Amino acid sequence: MTSRAHWPVVAIVGVGMIGGSIGKAVRARRLAGRVLGIGRSAESLAAAKKSGCVTDTTTDLAAATDADLVVVAAGVGAIPALLDAVDAVIRPGTLLTDAGSTKASIVSGWERRRRSHRGRFVGSHPIAGSHRRGSVAADADLFAGRVAVVTPAKATPGIDANEIGDFWAALGSPAYMMPPRQHEPRPAPDRSGARGSHATRGPHVHRRRLARHHADRRR
Repeated sequence: MTSRAHWPVVAIVGVGMIGGSIGKAVRARRLAGRVLGIGRSAESLAAAKKSGCVTDTTTDLAAATDADLVVVAAGVGAIPALLDAVDAVIRPGTLLTDAGSTKASIVSGWERRRRSHRGRFVGSHPIAGSHRRGSVAADADLFAGRVAVVTPAKATPGIDANEIGDFWAALGSPAYMMPPRQHEPRPAPDRSGARGSHATRGPHVHRRRLARHHADRRR
């Protein structure tokens, strides 16, 4: 991977626990001159700024035009629409990623319109989390000693995937490249026969799947 690990302006769309932790980690490691928090609630954004997650806040998504790197850290269902909205306002060539736990639908949705996009999107998922919610639970060391999955599509330039890998590595999470569909969750049935959700299975499940993925590649 390249040695670049500084982005003048990092914008985070969705400054909850994950987004706030990203902001705190970026600030603690001095990886950006500004960390811009973008969200829907001015009150929540004010709390995120007070907690030290970001340096600036706004409810106006158009502010992402100032960013060199944009991380969409919203709920999985909201990510595709937010990526499109961000892409409409950023400068051509701006790097984008997300922190969603599912990747195939997000990546395939972007790839269907790759030629018309302004930004350079690479999907990713940090294997880290907490039972706590909101920016008040954000932790600058949440990603330290964890791993992040980076899921480039076939058409993704290697330099883009590497730069997103560099970003997560700079936050303390070595990056593993994996095709989007191989990262999809495989819910296991509980004792009642219902299928468990991805969110309730925890980071340890994904670490085991990563280990299997790399074992398969060595065979």
